[in-house]
Amino acid sequence: MKDVTTGKDKSWEQRLVSLPGPHIQVTMKHSPKVSSIKQEAPGLSAKATEFFVGYLATYSHRHGSGKEKKALI
Repeated sequence: MKDVTTGKDKSWEQRLVSLPGPHIQVTMKHSPKVSSIKQEAPGLSAKATEFFVGYLATYSHRHGSGKEKKALI
């Protein structure tokens, strides 16, 4: 799908996030405080979650390596 304003292909944006957007949207709808969800919200939430999980993995690797017998390799 091409963007009308720039003429660039936007299909690459879908591959930048590995978490499934529809599943995140269903999870968001389960909250009683949510009445409507904008179209870009699941994608942004998925990307933020991926950044957070990546940060946790990096942090745990840096601070846990070599301190116990079963430390991260």
